[in-house]
This record gives sequence, structure tokens and C-alpha cells, in this order.
Amino acid sequence: MKDIHIAAGLLALCAGAVAMLAAKGGPRHRAAGRVFAAAMLLMTGTALVAALRYRQAVNIVAAGLTLYLVATGVLTAVRSRWSNRLLDTLLLVWALVVGTLGMAYGLPADAPYRAAVLVFGALALVAAAGDGRMLVRGTEGRMRTARHLWRMTTAMWIAVLSFFIGQARFLPDAVRQPLLLAIPVAAVGLAMFYWLWRVLGARARFP
Repeated sequence: MKDIHIAAGLLALCAGAVAMLAAKGGPRHRAAGRVFAAAMLLMTGTALVAALRYRQAVNIVAAGLTLYLVATGVLTAVRSRWSNRLLDTLLLVWALVVGTLGMAYGLPADAPYRAAVLVFGALALVAAAGDGRMLVRGTEGRMRTARHLWRMTTAMWIAVLSFFIGQARFLPDAVRQPLLLAIPVAAVGLAMFYWLWRVLGARARFP
């Protein structure tokens, strides 16, 4: 399972980079996005199984959140052709569970990786609120594009954070410098906010 997780993670990082750089909505973006989504689902699925087995709170919350973000991001992209209200509701419940776990694990002052767990838990609750709004009002046009964009890019950000910061000890000494490792993490975050601004302008939010 470890080899599958690593291979899927590397494939997801490469495909995600291509999808971010390619023209949005073009054939290269779509093809890379499909590969990214499949690889991320495999990577986070194996990560979640391992985290549950070894009771690693931060990895349970991070993997649960990332799996959910990719699933809802993909469903948003195909919503004009396929929609399932029951599945949307189940995914909302999933996000609420992940967010609640994040708060429960992260609130104690002595919790390991406290800041990361709280951030991931908060993101899950924000995403759940977006799900609730979508179930009540629907989501079309620019809001649907923004929903797909922020969820897929946030999943990419978590993967990049996990690789460059979480697994820094496995990287060559030449690149194991805090500032260098922070560059790709910051780049993905800035790219997300840039594209949200392009899509929504001053009304940018997390649908």
C-alpha cells in the first residue's frame, strides 16, 4: 500500500501542476485534471486507511478533507450533466464529521500538530457550509467554476504541503531549506486566490 500511495502522490503532483498551468477548460487542462483526480483519490484513500490503522489524528483529518475536496470538486465539474442530491448530502455530512474531528483533535493545548489539525478542520467546516448553500440555492455559472477551482486547488495545496513540508526529511539536503520548501506551497495558494479573483472578482468566496 505504501508504494501505491507514493506513486499516486507523485503522479498527482505532476498532473496537478499541468492542470494549474494549462489553459482552463482546454483539452490539456481536462486531461491533466482527470489524471490528478484519479491519483488524488487513490493517494488519499490509501492515506486514510493507514491513518485510521495507526490512529494518526492529523493524517485522518487531512486525508479525509482532501478526499472530500477532490470528490466534490469533480462532481461540481460534471454537475451540468449529472447530479445526485443524496450523494451531495452524504458528502456534506462527511465534511461535518471531518471538521468536527479536526476541532476535537486540535483544541487540546497539548495536541500533536495542533495548528495543522485545526486548519484542516476549519477548512472542512467552511466547505460544509458551501455544500449547504449549494443544496439550498444551487450553483451555476461563475459560482460553479469557483467551487470546482477552490476545492481542487486546495486539495493540490494539501498534497504539496504534505510532500514538501511533511516529508522534507526524505528530500536531498540541497533543497531542504525552509524558504525553498515554502515556495511551492505558497505558489499553489497564490494561484488559487488569483484564479478565484479572475472568476469572481471582489466577490471571491469559498462556495
